[in-house]
Amino acid sequence: MIHQVVRIIEVDPFKVTLEFNTGEVRIFNFEVFFKKHEKNPNSVVHQLKDKDIFRKVKLSEEYGTIYWEGAGGSVPSLQERIID
Repeated sequence: MIHQVVRIIEVDPFKVTLEFNTGEVRIFNFEVFFKKHEKNPNSVVHQLKDKDIFRKVKLSEEYGTIYWEGAGGSVPSLQERIID
């Protein structure tokens, strides 16, 4: 079964709580993601470290994932993130 995000439950500074189509709820800590990708000049990390931009996370119902509108570059798969 492919796990898809169905709802953003909460957004804290650099943590997003998500509900999946399996009913599972997980907290994704993006601070770990930032550390891993900050050396990549093409990464969106530099934009997402701005708390105002980070808070604007959106749900893509079509693709079952999250994204940041206007953030250039790509965000790697949610499976890569550290889960609390």
